[in-house]
Amino acid sequence: MPSRPNAFIFAGANASGKSTFISHLIKDNIIDGEYVNPDLILKMELKAEENIENYTKAFKIAEERRYKLVKNKKNIILETVFSTEEKIDFVKHLKEEGYHVTVFFTGTESPHINATYLMQRVLNGGHDVPLRKLISRRERGFKNIVVASSIVDCLIYVDNSIANSPPLIVLSLYSGKKCFENINFDRNVSWYKPLISKIDSVVLESDMLEKHISFCNIIQESVQTFSDTLDKTYDEKNIILSGNS
Repeated sequence: MPSRPNAFIFAGANASGKSTFISHLIKDNIIDGEYVNPDLILKMELKAEENIENYTKAFKIAEERRYKLVKNKKNIILETVFSTEEKIDFVKHLKEEGYHVTVFFTGTESPHINATYLMQRVLNGGHDVPLRKLISRRERGFKNIVVASSIVDCLIYVDNSIANSPPLIVLSLYSGKKCFENINFDRNVSWYKPLISKIDSVVLESDMLEKHISFCNIIQESVQTFSDTLDKTYDEKNIILSGNS
């Protein structure tokens, strides 16, 4: 039986470190697939200014591209704030098409942290997002990931609350069951706990457990070189991402 195609979805509020994390995992050959992101299409392919007309064009290209990849059963890497029902519907579509779906949900302890990251991103040439929109998207994303936790194969909660530090896997679920929990860290992380309040506390035991734990451990070991990724400029990270698009 042929292996299932992979979909890696990086979800979380604006400016929570998703793109940097993705570029790191791609650079270290931990994940593989075509990266589809309308922001990157707008900047690297269309080379157009940020306005509603151009972003609509980039979004349409991204949507057509991702559905074509799914139709052809290709590995795919997506980035999203996960704030709309459409994203949940697309996850369902991936499952219907036979994909193994892994979601990395990146969060911070406070939207004020995201706002600080956002200001730095804009200074480095990235796009801006109104603070009110950032906060509302963050709240809707939190609600939607709870729904998605019972749909996706693997859900990995990643904390990125400390600036200029590696992201930290705090917990992961497989088939809606807890299967990996990191208790050895020296930072206060509580934002994800309300999102798993209804998750069975019993650790999952299955044939996938060992493989999944190994995957999480490989990621955590790789962040020892995360400073190399942080040292890259905004454009250098985009080049890494565009190499997989």
